[in-house]
Amino acid sequence: MVYQIIMPKSIVYKMLTLDFSIVSPKKKTRLINEQTIKHFQALLKDETWDTLYKTTCVNEMYNRFQCIFLRHYEASFPVFYIDCRSNDNNWVTKGIKISCTKKRELYSLYRNNKDNIQIKDNYKKYCNLLKRVINEAQKENNTSIIR
Repeated sequence: MVYQIIMPKSIVYKMLTLDFSIVSPKKKTRLINEQTIKHFQALLKDETWDTLYKTTCVNEMYNRFQCIFLRHYEASFPVFYIDCRSNDNNWVTKGIKISCTKKRELYSLYRNNKDNIQIKDNYKKYCNLLKRVINEAQKENNTSIIR
């Protein structure tokens, strides 16, 4: 969404354009697999390299080699973009999901029976236990990512 704002500055009016669109971060990667590697090797094998050997200057030879190499590299390994933001919560296990469902059930039971102190204590203990389990799972996941 783009907004245009006219701001007075002395007599001259300047136009300021603000862009509030949300841009998700993208990571540039290349498609590299057996098929693209074979394609790259075939292109290099089929290259004549005549322009490379016609020059006597070493720097010119290197520049031509690099140009040919990069042209085939770009042709063989296409660029694509991956969304960096992901909602992968690897630390959320099946047991944690089941425990969260159980916690919701205990909360609805507690909400319907506010007078019963035993239900309240049971709910609070379960919440604290679940919080410790979730924190431990997150710590374990973070340390495995760092290693």
